[in-house]
Amino acid sequence: MHDELETHFQNNNIEKYLQVNFRYNQLIQKLAGNKTLSNIIESLKDKILLSPSKQLVLEGRFKQSILEQRDLLLAYQGKKANEAKKIMVTHLQK
Repeated sequence: MHDELETHFQNNNIEKYLQVNFRYNQLIQKLAGNKTLSNIIESLKDKILLSPSKQLVLEGRFKQSILEQRDLLLAYQGKKANEAKKIMVTHLQK
């Protein structure tokens, strides 16, 4: 799935990037096993999809987003939960 994010970033396709990013986040939520969080996010799906699209058009934010996704992937691969959490918190605050 990360390869799809990279492809859409390279093609400067924010809409498709966000669609894959949403699916990616759903997978992470499922793997985390937090059903309450997943239900809350699902109920806010329309708002969640609208807000990032506005943010990613800000200068430099699209590039910053893919860099954060790359860092997250490395943290997941290295089984560095604390690092992944820190990256995700920062990512969500932008």
